[in-house]
Amino acid sequence: MKLLLVNFSDRDLPELKISQEFLHDSALSIQQASEKFMLYEYDCLVIKIDKIETECYDWLRQLSENNRNEGLILLSSNDALEYKLSSFELGVDDYLVLPMHPEEIIARIKSVTRRKKIPEQLKDIYW
Repeated sequence: MKLLLVNFSDRDLPELKISQEFLHDSALSIQQASEKFMLYEYDCLVIKIDKIETECYDWLRQLSENNRNEGLILLSSNDALEYKLSSFELGVDDYLVLPMHPEEIIARIKSVTRRKKIPEQLKDIYW
């Protein structure tokens, strides 16, 4: 499983023990994330963000409209309901409020990627 870890926050990503669990690339800007996203295939994008600005909204919307099948998980310290709902409208598969146990984040990554693989398996069977 390969992840793209994107950190749009001033704070570091929580210690996820990622190197032990997953192959991953990292990005610190929308430009870096977009370049890596276009060059490589990922099973899941894990995005750490504290506030969604217009540029981030546009980027998240583009991700959801690209017809690729990556999972999209947002990590944020913002627990406002309107923020969560707008994120789901943009195509986010899971929204996790930090702080959170690293083991739960890893479990959510595995769960989202497992659910994303089911349509691909059905496509292989029926097409």
